[in-house]
Amino acid sequence: MRVHLQHDLREEMFSKLLNDIGDGKIKEVEGRINISESFGNIVGDLITLTERIYPNIHQVGVDCSTWLKERAILTPTNDSANKINKFLLNKLTTKHAKYVNLWIQ
Repeated sequence: MRVHLQHDLREEMFSKLLNDIGDGKIKEVEGRINISESFGNIVGDLITLTERIYPNIHQVGVDCSTWLKERAILTPTNDSANKINKFLLNKLTTKHAKYVNLWIQ
């Protein structure tokens, strides 16, 4: 994951934290990694979260790749990521297609 740095100390610290997590330098406590609340905002539900990260996503046009690449939601499980992705795809007004991987052995 890439964190866009704009000479903000918090962003640099968060980027270092992500690297440390990936390198196994941060210890788990009961299977969890604690991240300071100063790195982000706590929200209570998916709607509020997605509105903060992807404001007015329903108005995004066909050429939205640059806009989307500037935003991300970190989630600990693929199941959570799939739920968020499905929720956001339903908000897009542009046509979208689903591609399925077929594994042939």
